[in-house]
Amino acid sequence: MEHDCTYARDDVLRVGFEARCVDVDGARYVWHGDRGLRVDPRIGTTTLITDPSGLPEGPWMATRLGEEELREV
Repeated sequence: MEHDCTYARDDVLRVGFEARCVDVDGARYVWHGDRGLRVDPRIGTTTLITDPSGLPEGPWMATRLGEEELREV
């Protein structure tokens, strides 16, 4: 089960755990370590992200894997 905790983008980047976020435009993001994906359901595209500067501020929520990673930190 996932916690109800939310995180800022900088926390996700600093710690490197897997997390997800839904931006105001409906795009969905998942980030893990130094890579991520952006899914835009409006136009049906998925984009690999290697530069985190374009990630939304959040709120970010840990995925199930992210929760496990956080327990190990």
